[in-house]
Order: sequence, then structure tokens, then C-alpha cells
Amino acid sequence: MTEPRASAPAQADAPGEARWAALAGVFGLALGLRLVHLALLRDAPFFAMPMGDGRVFDAWARELAAGDWIGTEVFFQAPLYPYLLGVLYRVGGAEPALALLVQSVLGALGCVLLAAAGARLMGRGAGTAAGLLLACYPAAIFYDGLIQKASLALVGVCALLFVASRLRVRPTALGFVGMGLLLGGLALTRENAVVLGVPLLLAIALDDRARPVRRAGAVALVLAGMIAMVLPAAVRNATLGEGFVVSTSNLGPNLYIGNQRGADGLYTPLVPGRSSPDYERADATAIAEERLGRAATPGEVSAFWVSEARSEIAADPAGWIVLMGRKLLLLHNRLEIGDTEDLSTFAEVSPVLGAFAPWLHFGTLLPLAVLGVWVRRRHLADDWPLLAMLALYGASVAAFFVMGRFRMPWVPLLALFAGAGLVGARAALGEAGPRARIAAVVLVAGVAVAANWPLAPRGDSRFLAHYNLGAALAERGDTQAAITAFQRAADAAPHAAEVRYNLGVNQARAGRLADGTRNLAEAVRLGSEQPMIRDGVAQMARILGEQARAAAAEGRRGQARALANASDALTRELTAAAEQTR
Repeated sequence: MTEPRASAPAQADAPGEARWAALAGVFGLALGLRLVHLALLRDAPFFAMPMGDGRVFDAWARELAAGDWIGTEVFFQAPLYPYLLGVLYRVGGAEPALALLVQSVLGALGCVLLAAAGARLMGRGAGTAAGLLLACYPAAIFYDGLIQKASLALVGVCALLFVASRLRVRPTALGFVGMGLLLGGLALTRENAVVLGVPLLLAIALDDRARPVRRAGAVALVLAGMIAMVLPAAVRNATLGEGFVVSTSNLGPNLYIGNQRGADGLYTPLVPGRSSPDYERADATAIAEERLGRAATPGEVSAFWVSEARSEIAADPAGWIVLMGRKLLLLHNRLEIGDTEDLSTFAEVSPVLGAFAPWLHFGTLLPLAVLGVWVRRRHLADDWPLLAMLALYGASVAAFFVMGRFRMPWVPLLALFAGAGLVGARAALGEAGPRARIAAVVLVAGVAVAANWPLAPRGDSRFLAHYNLGAALAERGDTQAAITAFQRAADAAPHAAEVRYNLGVNQARAGRLADGTRNLAEAVRLGSEQPMIRDGVAQMARILGEQARAAAAEGRRGQARALANASDALTRELTAAAEQTR
């Protein structure tokens, strides 16, 4: 990035007790809130219970900690977070609670880095305000308390902003390499975050205060750092003999999911009812190989789905434009859309989240950031890389599908401008003319209304935490606790076939045949088009029939009759569903 112009607050980089006190206060508040949040969750059933992608990362990290550092397949998920988790498990034991503690400390450090970056970029007051906003931001606290890579991505962006701000004041070769390493790390954490480097590289290349040779050398050092970070993953993938894949092979499936005809901007599994991460790679590969008529490498599978996505867009370009508009609305909305855990459900247990979530959310952060952009409207020459980073990253998310955790790398950037808005709004409005003040109020109010407009994505996201908790508990063999979790999920989403199916299976396992049969039958009625549910209920009917025959042979006539009735009832439901689909 360029050196600071006259408008930049040069005094922000000067050491002083007030500066260090402010940073210490940001760190203390951020860490304190995160530790209290973890303490409040300790008695909750989902504390330190990895779910969804977190369960995949946890299992992957355990394999790494056990010594399997290479693996056998091309990466399907970004590898940096599970590898760091694996190192932590190897050193401190495979304990998710320890990982959450480390993430809380890193999350607090990220708030300090953001405050320091903001002090250099926008002034000490704005930087401190930005750090405090991130310290209290409920979604940041939420993700720091989960086995999820969103926490690492957030810290990575804060560190990137810190390094970039320091390079504006003191450009060094080591700093440029460090910027490249951070960009490479972000690419190995959330692949689309690599676009954040484009404006930074442009700012370096266009810096007319340095000679062309120095600018070219600085760009080369950044690129060298990026390559040094991602090269091991690319070489590792290539040595497995399945083609050249730089990082992961899930770009194609994700592009198709987000842009197929009928998409609504959210995640939809390739096979209905198989939304678990356990199925993503297998389903994407099986469908691609069936349509290609041959075995395919991971790179070929990804290319197949890229081609399918292009075909879907070309078949209905007008519909795709409408879809992109919906995705942009979702991306800018206050909703924290989840796919595994749900912030509002956790807020019922954690008063820390409950205290901040009603008023500090994306619907307040975005208008404050817009206010900050207006306050700093005369500093576009300094701020354009940050604004370009916001635009490019937002476009990279909208190109796929929207989830709350996907937009977390946006939050530090928005917090910088929000801090500037909070600190500088009064003076800027006082200096502006009447028309400029009216324009600012209309602009910020319009963004606030749009960001808080009630959107209704499909289903009730509150069931996610309970449903995924039930799946994790069932896998551990805690059937009774799983039933409780699945029942809460069914209460929140009564028409979700997969919830009814899992509830019924666990009730049947626990001997609650009447309840189990009723919910399994309801699952068939709600999801008769889903092969997984039909096949699962058919298998349950066979198991119950075998148990009935065994009970009859042992003279347990009452139990045999109940099991046989349950088996017959499920068979009738399957037959009726088959008749309806003909």
C-alpha cells in the first residue's frame, strides 16, 4: 500500500501510554467476553461438541495428531484450520475445549490488531472503536467458541490489515513477504478470501512515491510469500496422483449449488436429504462419474460441476440475475444464516450473546460502516484499497451461496469504517452543509432499512443447532439425549423430513415403538422423494420384523406383537408412498 498522505493520522503510530492502554482495554474486554461465553456454555449439551464441518475438522485433526500428516485424497476442504488444530491436538491433547480456549485468545488478539491497524489508517479513536466493536460483536464471539474455521479467517484478516497498515508507514521486505504469507494462509482457510490481495497488490504497484523497480520488487515479494504458503498443499495434492489442485476440489460443486436453476441463495445438498459434510465429496463424485461415464479425478469432478453451473446460468440468464440479486440481499441482511450451529439458539444459553445480539449485529454494523465511508469521503485516495477489498470479497461470496460464516472476513473491514463513523460523525455532520447532512441521513437510513428488512429464508434456522446436536449425540451412542435434541429440532421445524426420520429412528432404538413409528411414517410422508429416507425406513421395518420374530421365538409375545405391528405400519407407509409417486 502507499505511504500515508497528509490526511493520514501520522501521530497514531507514535508510542504512548494512552495508546497502549487503549489496546490493553480492547484485549481485556474481548478476551473477557469470550472466556465468560465459554464458561456459560460449559453445562450446555453442545459445548465442545463439534458438529457439521466442525465434526469433519475435529476428526481430521485427530488423524493428523495421530501421525497421518499426508493423507490419501486431494483436499476437499481448506486444510489450514484442521492442520493447525491437529498440531494443537498433538501438543495439548485431542480436546476441543482447549482449542476453543486458544481460539478465544486469538480472537482477542485479532481485536487488538484491528485496533492498531485502524489507528494507523483512520486515527486512534476510530481504531479503538473498531477494536471494541469487534470485541463485542456477537457473531465473532460465537465463532470463536466453535470448532469452525471462521474464527481463523477473522483473525487472518485482522492480521492482514495490521501488516498492510504498517507497510504504509514502514515498507520493508519482510513486511511484504509477511503480507503474502497471510494472503496464502487465507487462501488455505477460506479460498475466496484470496481476492482481498488484489487491491493490496494494486496499491503497491500504483504507489507513485516509490520507484518502479521497488514497486515491482514489493509485488514480487508478496507473490513469493503467497506461493510459499500454498505450494506445500499443491505439491501434496499432486503427489497423490490425482491431477493438479492448488488447494481444494470443492469449487465446482459449490458453484453449481449456488447457481443452479431453482437455487434460493442458500446451501442445498446435491442429493436431497444428504446435507451432512460426510456426503458432500462422495455425492459430487458419484454424480459426476455417472454422467461422465467414467472414473474422474477430483480436479475433473470440480471441472464437471463448473461446466454444469455455466450451463444452468446460460439456460436462464434472467433467472440467474434475479438469483444474484437475492444473494446480495441476503449477504447484506442482518440474518446470521447458519448451516450447522445457530447463533440465536446459543444466545438462549449464553447471556453474553443474548446481551449484544439484539442491537449489535450486521444490520447495525453495515449502516455504521456506510456512515464511516461518508465521514471519510474526502480520503478516497487512502481508503480505496479497503473499499475494493469489501466489494471483491462480497462478490466472491455472492458467486456461490450465502451463509453467515462466509461473510465474517467482511466484518473487520466494516468495523474499521464503523469506528470512523462513530468517532467522526458529529464533527463531519457539523462541518457539512444542510444538503450534505440530509444526504448522509438518507443514505445511512436507507442502508439501515435494507439491512434490517425481514427476509425469510426457507425453514427455521433455530432447528439447526438441535438437529446437528442430535446427530452428534446419536453417533456417540447417547440415544436419550439425541431424542431430546431431535424433538426440539422437530418442534422448530415440524415439516423437515430428515428431522422426523432421525427422531423416529432413535425413538425406535430406545423402545418407544409407537412414537418412533409415528415419526418415521411422517418422515416418509414429508420426504417420500428422498431415497435416503425411503431406504432408511425400509431398513428399519426389516430390523423391527427380525426383532419381532426373535421375540416370538423367545416367548415374548407382547413385545413380538408390538414390533410386528410397527414393522407392518412402516411397510404400509412405504407402499402408500410408492403408489403416490407412480
